[in-house]
Amino acid sequence: MGHIFKPGKKDYPLLTTIWEVSVRATHHFLSEQEILFYKPLVEEDYLPSADLYCITDGLLPCGFMGIAGSHLEMLFVHPDTIGKGYGKQLLEYAIQNLGVSTVDVNEQNTHALDFYLYNGFEITGRDALDGQGRPFPILHLKLTSPEPISINAETALYRIRLSDAQEIFRAIDTQREYLGKWLPFVAGTKRLSDSETFVKSIVYFPFNKQEPTFVIRRNGTFAGLIGFVNTDRTNRKTEIGYWLCKQFQGQGIMTSAVKILCDMAFREAGLNRIQIKCAVGNLPSNKIPLRLGFVAEGVERAGEQIIPGKFLDLNIYSKLKTENTLFDE
Repeated sequence: MGHIFKPGKKDYPLLTTIWEVSVRATHHFLSEQEILFYKPLVEEDYLPSADLYCITDGLLPCGFMGIAGSHLEMLFVHPDTIGKGYGKQLLEYAIQNLGVSTVDVNEQNTHALDFYLYNGFEITGRDALDGQGRPFPILHLKLTSPEPISINAETALYRIRLSDAQEIFRAIDTQREYLGKWLPFVAGTKRLSDSETFVKSIVYFPFNKQEPTFVIRRNGTFAGLIGFVNTDRTNRKTEIGYWLCKQFQGQGIMTSAVKILCDMAFREAGLNRIQIKCAVGNLPSNKIPLRLGFVAEGVERAGEQIIPGKFLDLNIYSKLKTENTLFDE
């Protein structure tokens, strides 16, 4: 663990050097001219205007952050120390001791974006230009800890986060035969990076524009996923997709989770139609929409390619908002 301390003005040249080597290692979208443009601004304007904290690797400062109120203005670590936890230690200190809850990130700096998304931040907005009016889009992030949605005393739904990718991949990788019989993404999920790409496809969108997707946990253990897909707000309709690990089947977990998402779609999002597609032959999956009052509309022939050249027919179920009200009553 590094030692965190408050730097003085005499440390500005060293902090500017850390900024420069960090930017050269991570901000590949900046030209040499642009780096030289920002460098004097860092030492003369940005550092003096922020509440600064440094971290050392035992000898010299290897990283620093600047804070204004509850906003993290900057956080940089020397590239030679990336992966050693110094950036995470600074961020945790800022959150736990200084009340930091927001940060802005260059959209092209995917390393930093992943770092904040992994540590509980979510995208809330985007500016096409940076603070100097240059064409470097800025993403606004906020630390969020949304309350889990309880299914019962042991089970709850949690909004998906980038840090969930490892558990998602582990579940798929250890149950390939079971899950792969009906789920087409299993064959294409060959490494952790594939699950990370899937999660990023969700969390890279601003929070209020995401298709809500939830991790299901039972007694803290990853059990499965459920979420909305292909939402069409013009026609006020959406689709629910879900999968559950083998050891959690037959406990009513997914039926309860689907019912929660139905209520969310109809009552909170104002949608009018929900659709669920289940592979013909996947009896446990088909029982869920039928149990919840969905109407079987027909079969989409060869609707899903499970592996190259092999297609599954899909049963199509739907439920309208008026039917949801009647079913609840």
